[in-house]
Amino acid sequence: YKMKGMVKYVFGLIVVHFLLWNIFVPVFEPGEEANYYQHVYYFASGGTMLDYRNFLPENVGVMGYPPTFYLPLVPIVWLFESPSVYDAASAPVGSLGTGRFRHDFFNLYQHPERELLLRWNKQEQAVHMMRLVANISGLVVVALVYASGLIVFGKDRILALAAAAFVGLNPMFAHIHASIVVNTLLILVASVMVYFKLRWEKMNWWQYVVLGSLGGLAMVTKITGFTLVPIFLLSFWLFEKKSSLVYMARTGCWFGLGFMMSAGWWFWRNWRLYGDILAVNITIKALQVDTPAIIRHYGWINYWWGFFSSYFTTFWTGYGWSAVYFPKWIGWVILAVMIVAGLGAINLVRSAKKIMCRRQLVFFMASLGIWLSALLMAHSKFPTQKAKDLYPMIVPISILSIAGWQHMANKWGVKISRQGLMLATTVWFVVDVTYLFLDVVPKLANF
Repeated sequence: YKMKGMVKYVFGLIVVHFLLWNIFVPVFEPGEEANYYQHVYYFASGGTMLDYRNFLPENVGVMGYPPTFYLPLVPIVWLFESPSVYDAASAPVGSLGTGRFRHDFFNLYQHPERELLLRWNKQEQAVHMMRLVANISGLVVVALVYASGLIVFGKDRILALAAAAFVGLNPMFAHIHASIVVNTLLILVASVMVYFKLRWEKMNWWQYVVLGSLGGLAMVTKITGFTLVPIFLLSFWLFEKKSSLVYMARTGCWFGLGFMMSAGWWFWRNWRLYGDILAVNITIKALQVDTPAIIRHYGWINYWWGFFSSYFTTFWTGYGWSAVYFPKWIGWVILAVMIVAGLGAINLVRSAKKIMCRRQLVFFMASLGIWLSALLMAHSKFPTQKAKDLYPMIVPISILSIAGWQHMANKWGVKISRQGLMLATTVWFVVDVTYLFLDVVPKLANF
């Protein structure tokens, strides 16, 4: 009974956490929110997928990518009769490049006082409603982390709940899931796929098809979703005792069937228009991305050092232009804690007595390694990758972290207790809410 109350308490903190980031962060301040809102408005106004061959610079943002993420949000624009982001009467006044600098930070827009007092116009109401959809998506992901933790940790609710709190009380995860950004759908789909794979120990043909169709949905949401294909093909062959070529071919065919049911039409469209099923080359050309020139300007070492360092800092906080960071000393503490978690997870895999537990942890590590490799390849072509692109692997990251900490704590004779978890989540929630109201909101609102 006490544990059920603890679960409700932690999830209650997470709900409040998400809602606070939704309500009090001014509209369009999350780095890409205005851009994605304009995507939704474009399709709500009868727009269709663009042909990259006729791509115009003024259409940047409204790309020739499937509107998987945008179409479910279109009714919100209709409901509130919300105008374009370029409607001067409704949208906040742009201040990019002219905003007031404070500690190397500048806000994107100048916001009226009425918005900060929550007296929102139609456009602001629509944005916050879209953010609410993202809130719900994030809460589902947190629930999937908890459910996956119960499977991996053998129904140990303390560890599963610690993994859920690790995700739900992360300020960057809350920021992403309290804004309009396409990554939220990809994160949700990938988390569902990981949970299903853990849940379905012995799979039938239709389950392979379901996972394949979800993989296709991830692919047409964002191109990095294609990485889920090798990850889950590996999981089939890693979890199952069978290892014959016939079995591998059969499972691959069922998964591929589901994948093509979701993404095949998009491959065909790209091949017919561009002669490239992924449309990578035409996208680079249309967006006028010259990564080699960027590398020459900054230098190879600085370019890749910026990639790795930004992944760590933006995993916890900071996003896009309007990057608001923790003090550096907090970052060093978090880095030390994560190193301990990583070492603990590696030792746990080597010493795990349960074969299934070991397979699950190896699957998580392999998945994370494959995903990181894909992001490295993507960054070599599109220098815009941030830690939000790691969040599709949030289930493996959170469970590996908690498993690693637990393993190291056991070595030191320390046990994660219900009271300790309650104290830690409460303290971290207070710190994060303080950070939101004393640092993030004043800077974004240009106080």
